[in-house]
Amino acid sequence: MGSYLKLNWGVVMNLFCRFKKDIREIELNIYLTTACDTGCKHCNSNSSLVNPIHFTEEMARIIVGESKKNNLKLAVLFTGGGEPLLNSQLASIADTFFGYKKFDSFHLFTSGFTAKEKERKENLRNLLCIKSKVKHFEIYQSFNLYHKSFPERLINLADMMMSLNDKSFFFLRACVSIENYQETHFVIEKTLGHYAFVKQGKFFLFPLGYFEKDRHNFPLSENDLLNLEDMENLKLKSFNTPHWYFIKKGDSKLIITLFSFSFLPEGRGRSLKEKPFSKIVCFPMGRVNNNSLLIGPDGAVYPDCGCYPDKVMCLGKIGENPLSEIIERKNKFSAQILKRFLSDSRVCQWGTDEVCVLCKKIVAEGGLVL
Repeated sequence: MGSYLKLNWGVVMNLFCRFKKDIREIELNIYLTTACDTGCKHCNSNSSLVNPIHFTEEMARIIVGESKKNNLKLAVLFTGGGEPLLNSQLASIADTFFGYKKFDSFHLFTSGFTAKEKERKENLRNLLCIKSKVKHFEIYQSFNLYHKSFPERLINLADMMMSLNDKSFFFLRACVSIENYQETHFVIEKTLGHYAFVKQGKFFLFPLGYFEKDRHNFPLSENDLLNLEDMENLKLKSFNTPHWYFIKKGDSKLIITLFSFSFLPEGRGRSLKEKPFSKIVCFPMGRVNNNSLLIGPDGAVYPDCGCYPDKVMCLGKIGENPLSEIIERKNKFSAQILKRFLSDSRVCQWGTDEVCVLCKKIVAEGGLVL
């Protein structure tokens, strides 16, 4: 009996050790390219088609190889910098990650494509046609009223997704300001409704949110009479609540989940705001010891998106520095920066833009060594 318990305890310890190794996960926010030809007014990047730099399949192989060596679980998001669909290696890069057995989730942010943008369309179709067992495979399309092409982009993506029975959903990121969020939602619903009508399909919209827990955001007064202030609060809560749409034609079904993304329409190159009326603290400061990294198109690695592309914030480079070393540097930075930041007399500059500015100054002045 004693030997039996001893044997089983050894098995338990072995499983525990294996579990401990398996829970290490890194989240990679990869900027696939500096190229973009859309020119959205609200974008926080000044990307163009001038001398573009592209993330490569070889870099993806290096990341996968080092992740395998260190027994890491991977989560990857393709976004930022430029338009991911303008990287001709998009599908092969994604396929490289998909082939790694500990690859857990994949997310792509894109502005979609118009009928004239054949390269974008082909790259996205090649990506969507990859046979993958990834647990979380999510496509996000941005939508904003400051560029006339977005209703067409939305229709084109919906049409492509409708033709793929195994990937019949995507997420819509409505880029809105407080001034135009109602108009943005109206245009989206009108666009999707018209698309369903043209395709002779059925269109349903559910404005109270995808999840039951969201419904508490819509309280009514006891006598069901709302004053003006209540109405304004209700509108803002509705704006912050996910909406979802359903299109059906025959056996083809499509679900689109809408999330609002607030920004200040102050011209290109300005910072985005995640939520109205809020101040954002970046991930390194908010999540100590979280293995979240941003990788630029050239392979340079940074603690967070606000650090890119300032070279003083660079942690290393894919292919030149081991991934384990980069992660260790990032975690040391995360552990030190909040304490150093709060003890700085310039903390009175608190705010989204000021946080990033002060953080970079602290590093540049030698307050921290990456």
